[in-house]
Amino acid sequence: MHFYSHWEGRLGIIIIMAATSADVSEVAAVMEKCSSCTDQGPIGQMVEVQKEDIVNGTRRQLRCTKCHKLRSRVTRIIASANIEGYSELAGDGRKDFMKNAANLFGAELQKVLVESITKARMDRQIVSFTQEGEAQDFTEAEEEFKNKPEEWGNILKHGHQFTCPVRQVLQIVAKPKLE
Repeated sequence: MHFYSHWEGRLGIIIIMAATSADVSEVAAVMEKCSSCTDQGPIGQMVEVQKEDIVNGTRRQLRCTKCHKLRSRVTRIIASANIEGYSELAGDGRKDFMKNAANLFGAELQKVLVESITKARMDRQIVSFTQEGEAQDFTEAEEEFKNKPEEWGNILKHGHQFTCPVRQVLQIVAKPKLE
């Protein structure tokens, strides 16, 4: 039989629980997902970083010991090297970072951290556009832009060209409207 103690709250309530070895193995077999790297692990190897609070709408978050230790190292590096932008590292970017940097220390960890933050910033700057516009015959568009060779060169380089399936004439969208 094993005995466990648990300290909770400011009042100092101590709970002592007795359990058989069968109970202990059942608890060890329960698998939970790490909130940082999303890997599954035994609940006995997880650290609770946030309790569930129905009133405030927060849910329980567990972190595996590797991620918990990594988080401490990252906090120290951010403070000592004045690295900004860790909060911009969110979602899949943070999960990828936590998985890739779990066993890194010092300068190697700092390098991967800066690269991950830079990549996250670059990903946010990428913008996509939707293009709409009327197609016109290629020869008509060429005639229209004959006095603007630089603009015509850009239209040829980036414009959408296709052959009309009915008339079998080359067409181009020379004046797109971007949304």
